[in-house]
Amino acid sequence: MITVYDFDKTLTYDDTTMMFLFYCCNTLKQRNLKKFIIIIFAVLHKIRVLNNNKFKSLSYGLVFNGKKKQTIIDIAKAFAEKNSDIFNSLGQRVWANLGEQNYIVTASPKCYVELFFPKMIVIGTTFSFDDDEIFRGLKVNCYGENKVIALKKVGVLEIDEFYTDSFSDMPLMKISKSVFLVERDVIRKL
Repeated sequence: MITVYDFDKTLTYDDTTMMFLFYCCNTLKQRNLKKFIIIIFAVLHKIRVLNNNKFKSLSYGLVFNGKKKQTIIDIAKAFAEKNSDIFNSLGQRVWANLGEQNYIVTASPKCYVELFFPKMIVIGTTFSFDDDEIFRGLKVNCYGENKVIALKKVGVLEIDEFYTDSFSDMPLMKISKSVFLVERDVIRKL
């Protein structure tokens, strides 16, 4: 049986992407200005001036431009340690069953999601680095149809059970036998 979970607001109460971006700003000069700029990017994304890919490219570029890969890994580890209490009841159940071979497919950066679920297969947004391991932007924005493409790359063509909080996951819903919509601690089958 193949079970796939979205991450933000499916296993957590909040959107961790914004939490992570703000957390990353705390290590930067002009942190308040950068947080304000990210809020502007988020508003532009919400009103559909920026698509998801552009929002993430601009936001992660703002906080990681010139950063080494190891620095980003260290920030991700600190973020995961500081936010170990972010899970809703489904997230807590999934975390407690770490021995099960299931998938988390998320638009959030894989670098911190996999720290919360080290024994699960985590497919998420990844970053690109140059030969000197300096951040160069998004490698894969694991959003929308890219989630289906990423699952196909690991041999998953059909999902038995899919848990999500959003209809933006329609591409995954279409390849799922059963879909469950999660709203905080309430799960209902569609």
